[in-house]
Amino acid sequence: MTNEKEEVEEILAYVKNHLDYDKDSGKFFWKSNSREAGATVKGYRVIKINNKTIPLHHLVWIVENKRYPKMGYIIDHINHNREDNRIENLREITPAENSKNMKLNAKNTSGFNGVRWHKHSNSWYAYINEDGEEISLGYFKTKEEAIKARLEANKKYGYHENHGLPLDMSAEEFMEHLNSVAVVEETKDDKVVNAMEAYQPESLEFTNISRPLSFDEHYIAEQYAKGFTPQAIAVEMGKTKGAVQRILNRKDVKEVVSELVRSQYTTMKEGRLRILNKIIDDKLALFERSGGNLALSTKKDVVDLIALMDNMLKEEEKASLGTTEDTYITIINSVLDD
Repeated sequence: MTNEKEEVEEILAYVKNHLDYDKDSGKFFWKSNSREAGATVKGYRVIKINNKTIPLHHLVWIVENKRYPKMGYIIDHINHNREDNRIENLREITPAENSKNMKLNAKNTSGFNGVRWHKHSNSWYAYINEDGEEISLGYFKTKEEAIKARLEANKKYGYHENHGLPLDMSAEEFMEHLNSVAVVEETKDDKVVNAMEAYQPESLEFTNISRPLSFDEHYIAEQYAKGFTPQAIAVEMGKTKGAVQRILNRKDVKEVVSELVRSQYTTMKEGRLRILNKIIDDKLALFERSGGNLALSTKKDVVDLIALMDNMLKEEEKASLGTTEDTYITIINSVLDD
């Protein structure tokens, strides 16, 4: 069994014999045909050397430093661009340090990590995570003010200046963009700003709420109203299921959940009707191919038709639809009983 030093020497020998390394671009090219070496897998460029798959940013690190990354450390792309493997864009850091230089979260709706729209207070909420705890930075009238508050907190808590920035945009460029947007915003009516620039879910008037909810409480209520389970909400927020359930059991939170559910009712019913129409269309198409021809009238006709067709259709045809008769009937009942 070869040790780590020997493995590194073998990798360096392979690079010397088979590859040309372009330091300015962080790329490798085959000596045999001058083509760029490697393939992209899940956003990372990788290459196979001596039957071992190596990420290209690790290979650059090995070539430049003549060693593997330290045990327990990772190689971070400073500007978040996984295709940019120049040595000046790479650094050896701990996972904790890496968590303070993350790209914009895919689920983010504000355009910057640590900033969310807070529906209940009709304002932008800024926060930062430190040692597993969420620290509130306050509520702000504009998104730009909330982002600036988060940027200041990034400095205070040791976050990298690129944390949460759009790909290939420096902190200076982002601040210039932010300031230019803020100047434009000052000339607009607040309602126009809300409609055009900010993600703001439909606001509700909570007439029977005992007290204002915190951001976490309202977020839990909103997710629960959308159909997420307490366990799913707990995983997303880094809380225990019991903690989420205790919040959901409170009277004021239940009131908010009820308001949210009522506000979603019309949209949900329309969605279920669309599902029902699609099911009927799919079932009729399959049924007609089998030589049948029936008309739909009442709810009982729909259920009877589904039962009849399910009995006639082959198992593989049912499997292609991907839904069982019980599910169809449940949806039909929930729509037609409303």
